[in-house]
Amino acid sequence: NILSFSGWNVCGSFAYMVQNQGLNLLLNSFFGTVINAARGISFQVMSAIQGFSGNIFMAIRPQVIQSYAAKDYKRTTSLMFSTSKITFYMFYLFSLPMCLEIDMILRIWLGSIVPDNTSIFTILVLINMLLSNFNTPLSQVVHATGRMRNYQLITSLIVCSVLPISWFLLKLGFDSTIVFITTIVITIINQVVCLFLVKRIFVY
Repeated sequence: NILSFSGWNVCGSFAYMVQNQGLNLLLNSFFGTVINAARGISFQVMSAIQGFSGNIFMAIRPQVIQSYAAKDYKRTTSLMFSTSKITFYMFYLFSLPMCLEIDMILRIWLGSIVPDNTSIFTILVLINMLLSNFNTPLSQVVHATGRMRNYQLITSLIVCSVLPISWFLLKLGFDSTIVFITTIVITIINQVVCLFLVKRIFVY
């Protein structure tokens, strides 16, 4: 049981790693290292803000598992929804000022030399992360149930689909921002699919 749980968990983490590194390779192949540098800076900004919501998820997760194990499904559901709301508003609170003043922040941080497209990349990455925050509480509930196979398989395929779609759009001649827009669209689709999956897995 432990091997099955950890194996499917690794599968989900691996899908996100493939997506991230694959997009780096795509951008480098089509546009060169400067675009990759801009993407790297945008992810550093995102990581700085993401730490706040990550701490909330870490604190709530044991309570989700404990309430599910105790068959207190009403509390499990309450924790899932409240965590989604709290993390969304916290991330929104920190990311909105950054999106509004991103050019000034980047100039203060990096000086006069800021890679092209860094501002728009950072805004799009923050939007994607804001939407992704809804997904983590759902994953925590699925982890608590232990019924992870179908959930991880389906969501991993959706996450990895960003790569072929982005490659196809870049081949058609779209600019580099299409990669980030595609990621946001796939994140929304993934979120909707996750809701249906959790509804089937978390039956009470």
